[in-house]
Amino acid sequence: MANPKIKRIAICGVQVPFIFGGAELLEQSLAKQLTDRGHDVSLIRVPFKWYPRQELLSSALVWRLMDLQESNGEKIDLLICTRYPTYVVRHPRKALWLFHQHRQAYDLAGTQFSEFTEEDNGTLQAIRKIDNKFIPECQPVYTISQNVSARLKRFNGIDSAPLYPPPPFVPASSKEDRYDPFILYVGRLTTMKRPHLLIEAMQYVKSPVRCVIVGRADTQAYHSHLISMIERSDKKNRIELLGFVNTDQLQRLYTTASGVFNGPVDEDYGFVTLEALLARRPVITTSDGGGTLEFVVNRETGFIVAPNPVEIAEAMDLLVADSNLARRLGAQGSDFAKQKNITWDNVIASLLGER
Repeated sequence: MANPKIKRIAICGVQVPFIFGGAELLEQSLAKQLTDRGHDVSLIRVPFKWYPRQELLSSALVWRLMDLQESNGEKIDLLICTRYPTYVVRHPRKALWLFHQHRQAYDLAGTQFSEFTEEDNGTLQAIRKIDNKFIPECQPVYTISQNVSARLKRFNGIDSAPLYPPPPFVPASSKEDRYDPFILYVGRLTTMKRPHLLIEAMQYVKSPVRCVIVGRADTQAYHSHLISMIERSDKKNRIELLGFVNTDQLQRLYTTASGVFNGPVDEDYGFVTLEALLARRPVITTSDGGGTLEFVVNRETGFIVAPNPVEIAEAMDLLVADSNLARRLGAQGSDFAKQKNITWDNVIASLLGER
């Protein structure tokens, strides 16, 4: 039943044009779940650019200037904010479900994944001041994982609670108990998601393992880089780069793989980890994986290895060589994920202040 005090809800998101990933899926899923429970819901997205640097501050100003207290003469009861800088918007009642902050100004600053230089220090400090001022305007403050909560506390001194989102795709149980000799990657193809590590690992495998990579690249340059890596590999006949696949294909891949590789750099959360475990597939992740480490327990629900192709290859070989090991880790991973009680009922009750 819908909360009678909260009828009209706006979900505030940002959208990089032509880019669609986990955050966009999560916003859509949240909107659907609220609508199914009887709320009148609108998903409001504003185009987002992070270059030149001044655009980051201009985007915050755009959100602050918007009046979302009412629409068409009717009151908006609640805003649910998600990413920088949506929480800057003015409203007497706004909840925050933080997917992540603008990470280039925080944990990624000074790394290859951040474009900030010393000349941008003023912009960096301005972003942090914006977060420090406007995030506390939101009540309640949730994040999508312990990892995101830890960052918010570490950099801003702001307390929050993790509120895990259910994955948009949950592989159905399969009558077949198959663990075929391939390792699966699912997700956007980006340098931070690191599917290239899986391709590199194929140079070191000793078993007849294959790797299957599903997803689209954010840039043509990175896609070309992966193609070039495959062409140079002496295992290229055992590496498949499938691009986008439909739901039926994804279901089949999840429920026949020996394991799933998910090795991002300090992931916020990572739907793929949870999808794999619910499909009873062990997960190979890396020691710097961030949110993936909230679900992968080494040698219990998968393998945690260093982010190098040799150790990844060793884990791949272990799973393919011993289907009973893959089956046992997969079953334990499924049980572990289900014990987390990750449900939409819990998410929505928390965001609406019903618990």
